[in-house]
Amino acid sequence: MYLTLKELAITETYLEVKDMIKHLCWLFHQKSGVEFDELHGQANLIFMELLESYQEDVAKFTTYLSFILPRGLYDYTYKILRKQSSHTYDNTLVEGLSSFQEFPTNEFLEDLSYDCQVIFHLIMYSPKEIQDMAFNKKQGQMLFKEYLASILETQFNWTPFKIKNQFKIMKDVVNAI
Repeated sequence: MYLTLKELAITETYLEVKDMIKHLCWLFHQKSGVEFDELHGQANLIFMELLESYQEDVAKFTTYLSFILPRGLYDYTYKILRKQSSHTYDNTLVEGLSSFQEFPTNEFLEDLSYDCQVIFHLIMYSPKEIQDMAFNKKQGQMLFKEYLASILETQFNWTPFKIKNQFKIMKDVVNAI
């Protein structure tokens, strides 16, 4: 059985990048706990899809792959972990959100979207030790933001994209005051 020229090119290209693919899969496996074989299979599918959309005049294939593959693996890992999440999460920040409609409002809050009001509520009614974290320089603020993001992902099923956008809107609103 003979390989066509296209099949030879694909094989040669894969041999050039297979170590990079395995390395990225291993990193994602270590950070997420998703099975290495699952990640490797998904990475190979992404590789084949990228071969179809690759344009030589834009970048070298290895450069193109090194930018697109991690995002594809991140999306896949996120999807897998969302399906597997059957454990309960820390409810410290979300206590009382079931009665969110009774949350006292003022002119400031009335102008915010419901999503921004949820974030405001989480910030204002988080435990004191969590709020104190936000007042520590840069690292504390980052940890507080990550903590809020994890609550919004797990308890409200918000996507990372939605969280990022809502944080940006909140930042713009606060800076406008």
